[in-house]
Amino acid sequence: MKTRLLFAALILAASANFYGQTTYNWNTAADGNLDDPESWSPSGFNPTNAQMIFEVAGSYQVGLENDMTSRYVILRGSSGLVTFDLGTQTLTLSSIFLVSQNAQLNSGTIEGTMQVGNSVSDKSFTVSGANSIFRSATGGYVGRSDSTAAASGNSLTVTSGATFDSGSTFIIGDSRKAVSTNNNTVTVSGAGTTFTAGAFLIANLSEQLSGQTANNNRLVVTDGATATLSTLTVTRRAPGVTSSAANGNQVIVGGGTGPTSLTIGGAVAVGAIGTNNIIRVESNGTVTATGGATTLNSGAGTSLILEGGKYLAAGQKFTAYGNSVIAISQGGQLTTGELDLRSSLTTTGLASVELTKLTLSNTSKINIAISSAEDYGRIEVANGVDELVFMGTLNVTFADGYEAVAGSSFQILSFGQAAGEFTAVDLPDLAAGLAWNTESLYSNGTITVIPEPNTAMLTLAAVGIFAGFRYLKRAAQ
Repeated sequence: MKTRLLFAALILAASANFYGQTTYNWNTAADGNLDDPESWSPSGFNPTNAQMIFEVAGSYQVGLENDMTSRYVILRGSSGLVTFDLGTQTLTLSSIFLVSQNAQLNSGTIEGTMQVGNSVSDKSFTVSGANSIFRSATGGYVGRSDSTAAASGNSLTVTSGATFDSGSTFIIGDSRKAVSTNNNTVTVSGAGTTFTAGAFLIANLSEQLSGQTANNNRLVVTDGATATLSTLTVTRRAPGVTSSAANGNQVIVGGGTGPTSLTIGGAVAVGAIGTNNIIRVESNGTVTATGGATTLNSGAGTSLILEGGKYLAAGQKFTAYGNSVIAISQGGQLTTGELDLRSSLTTTGLASVELTKLTLSNTSKINIAISSAEDYGRIEVANGVDELVFMGTLNVTFADGYEAVAGSSFQILSFGQAAGEFTAVDLPDLAAGLAWNTESLYSNGTITVIPEPNTAMLTLAAVGIFAGFRYLKRAAQ
């Protein structure tokens, strides 16, 4: 028996020596430096391959006098805020930087795999200031359920000129167990702030388990910040998973002050599962998709919403399936190569849609709202070699109390070659005595308001009778 115990001890010792990892605990709620041995227990602190654990409750500041290389940082205090103020120094980790307690980086550089909220909820990490850099070369996540505990309400904020650079896959809402990963957020804000990642996933149901949820997770880029992603996927589910939910997840770009941009180098896919999953681009916001197709899948409420913002995918294909929606208003702009529209496109106000090709089907629905004689949506298809074949439904409405008058003309479509007709054309009601003329709709995309034919004839007849009466009256005199 003693021999077995000794053998087991030798194996454990050899394993510890092989991995070369020692665990050290931060031993005070007061301010201190990472490279000060007095800040750690047990004694004899050696940062090489160390697992550095912060579980002291309270708020305190952590500094660094010299660049340091180690293995792990794990933050898991029950309360308080840990502030890393590293000056111009760099903390390099060969493994993870795990945030299970609220923390922030106010200066300096941290290199390691960012993980915020692993099977815990309502934890935050903030990278703030022009002198703050976090490099997560092997990717990272915000909100991951690796156990039976939920991982919801966690957040990563990059702001005030800070830099976050992840060279690999980054996930918001990574559900690996039959629990919730809801309401997790990455926010990138402020002029000079940059966020870079490889493949970016929102609401990832990565295991074949029923009962998983990944709802209302968000990427927000605002107030003049810049973000760059290799690809963007909003909702993804592993094969074989059927009883799971991924609803209400969003990418929001723009709003606030200053021009804000999100650039995506590859494919964009929204709503492979779930409902109401959205890319929303607000005023001051621009999304540029430079190297891959954009796909809105068929889940109800899957949407691209341009509220004064721009989605620029010149030369790329854009496909909108089933129940998805493209909605453009407040001067928003969609520019793409081929638009394969199998769902609905709605333009309101001075909305602009610029395409090199428009492909319609029997399920296509184009909705155009007219707010004034000049303020209405327009769809422009480049005059190329591809013929536009009209199919589906054209629905035109008045907005903001506008009422057209005789002679009002609206060129809602612009195209080169065209054939066919819409299956249905629904136009708004006009005042008494007016009618729509759609004779030019299929030649140059124009609809015009004219006097109603019967009314016009009666008017001419009345004018003729009145003129004849006056002539007879003069003749009798």
